[in-house]
Amino acid sequence: LIWKRTIASQMADAELEKTTVIIGIDNNTDDKFTTIGEVIKFDGFLHVYKESYDDEKEQEDENRLLPPLKKGESLERKEIVAVERFTQRPTRYTEAGLVRKLEELGIGRPSTYAPTISTIQHREYVEKGDREGEERIYKILTLKQNKITDTTQTEKTGSEKAKLFPTDIGIVVNDFLTAYFPNI
Repeated sequence: LIWKRTIASQMADAELEKTTVIIGIDNNTDDKFTTIGEVIKFDGFLHVYKESYDDEKEQEDENRLLPPLKKGESLERKEIVAVERFTQRPTRYTEAGLVRKLEELGIGRPSTYAPTISTIQHREYVEKGDREGEERIYKILTLKQNKITDTTQTEKTGSEKAKLFPTDIGIVVNDFLTAYFPNI
């Protein structure tokens, strides 16, 4: 691993082209399949070194590499997979993340960040804690050899550790400030 990283760090950058492919069905102009992926134009350091995957989402990103395609090219349908996706709510702030956001917005000074965070916790506008999250079932439809298979899988979403969660009083105060001081 160290050898591969060392050699890869001395090689040329990989060149990838982001591609949107819209696939029509015969002469039907309404039904289309769309995918967005990347085509490797020059593999560069990727020839020697590809990082391992930490989780399934990174593995899915790797599967977004597309073969080279030409406009008007006829494609053979081998398999079509449709995966149900849910939107993810924005993650809540950690104490460090809140400090970064305050810096980004130009609010306060470095000497005021710690007292500000401890004040909102002391006044119980937020509480620091962990949330387990929930298991969510999603469907995967696969069309292969003119047969549709319907499978379900579960994923855990919403699990957060050491985050700042608004309390009931914090929500009321936030709603009040938003309603009466919208420019803040």
